Amino acid sequence: MIALLHRLKKTYHLLVDRPYPTQAIVADRYKILKTLGMGSFGITYLCEDLTSGTNCVLKQMRPSKNKSKSGQQLYHNEISILGSLYHPCIPKLYHHFPYENHLFYTMEFIDGSNLEDVLFAEHSKFKEKDALLLLKQILDIIEYLHFENIVHNDIRIPNMMLWDENLYLIDFGLASKLDGHENGAKGTRERMELIQDDFYDLGDVLLYLLYSFYVPLDRKSRPWTEELTLQPSTKHILERLLAIKDPYENTSDIRKDLDQALS
Repeated sequence: MIALLHRLKKTYHLLVDRPYPTQAIVADRYKILKTLGMGSFGITYLCEDLTSGTNCVLKQMRPSKNKSKSGQQLYHNEISILGSLYHPCIPKLYHHFPYENHLFYTMEFIDGSNLEDVLFAEHSKFKEKDALLLLKQILDIIEYLHFENIVHNDIRIPNMMLWDENLYLIDFGLASKLDGHENGAKGTRERMELIQDDFYDLGDVLLYLLYSFYVPLDRKSRPWTEELTLQPSTKHILERLLAIKDPYENTSDIRKDLDQALS
């Protein structure tokens, strides 16, 4: 019975969540050039803005999520957070609107490659120093977000774009505001846990970069501490990001250790 329900749900999503076709025009303004991807809650398109002649990204709330309270909350949360951010390495929110009973918003198009493709499709290699330098770029963005009392909650290599040697952070669908938590010890603890979740994700990204040079000697799986040969300062950063030892509590301490590792 559970398997049948799962198949029915999947079939429903396939029927309902069909993306707009190429060349379709949304809201008499945005011509769809191609579908960029389909996430858990949204469908993303590359579009031409017919009023300016420039390209932008159009994101549509999945129709299957459109009428749910949680889906609408995620949509409004994302546009609220994106609209409040002004950073050169975060896409700018342009316009949000309903159309044909669907929810949409447009944002800046980053004409680069996501870090996942750079690593696994292009097979790019990052030496230890290069990986740390890229981590420093990511840290600049996270430091800004945390200063604005926002956590990203989804720092992963598919959500990072490389364009003209600069790194951009995208997809704020799971981002949240830290000032929504209660005061007192419990609220402070909850905020710190969210901040450290972002730091843990940074450690995970750093591992992906460092493993780009790793060649396994056999099929036996070992922990990264045994597989990777790293400088003690880099290992120290990883251990703290991944909460193995003395977890970081702020970006200033991470930056201090990064500067020391790069010196």
